[in-house]
Amino acid sequence: EKRDPRMTMTMIIPGTLTNRVFYPVTKVANYPDKPQRNFNTGYILYKYMSEDPVANNSGQMGDASLFDFDRHLIRYAEVLLTYAEAVYEKNGTISDADLNRSINVIRDRAGMPHLTNAFVAINDLDMRTEIRRERTIELALEGFRYDDIRRWKTAETELPQDIKGIKIKGSEWQT
Repeated sequence: EKRDPRMTMTMIIPGTLTNRVFYPVTKVANYPDKPQRNFNTGYILYKYMSEDPVANNSGQMGDASLFDFDRHLIRYAEVLLTYAEAVYEKNGTISDADLNRSINVIRDRAGMPHLTNAFVAINDLDMRTEIRRERTIELALEGFRYDDIRRWKTAETELPQDIKGIKIKGSEWQT
């Protein structure tokens, strides 16, 4: 609740009914332990999932797999985020106009309010941190995080502990 809407565009909220592999006709409630999950987080992903139930459930009983998406090499969102980061790192600042032609294009798609210099100042935030947060959220589970934190030279402080995922033990879906 009250989180960035991109979370539910990336991960299936526990209990959501969806057609999944091995459940081609009847939608099933998805929980962290079934029918399948991402091993890094415990959450089941919407990302890379077809909107076509047949494609999500093909490859069974000798059928040819229809779960063959064209893999994207670069997303437009990645280009926009790289632009915003490069402008900020070069100048030590980024204008609202540059935010509007980069990060806010992505935030508009998700229905998020614009990131502005005034918002950052009023809330005593750091623009570099906010640009990096946008990259982390938008590109979640796409394989960028490790390289990003190495490039930002923050890996030493961000990686000394285990990756934390969904809490199953002691929760309503433990059984």
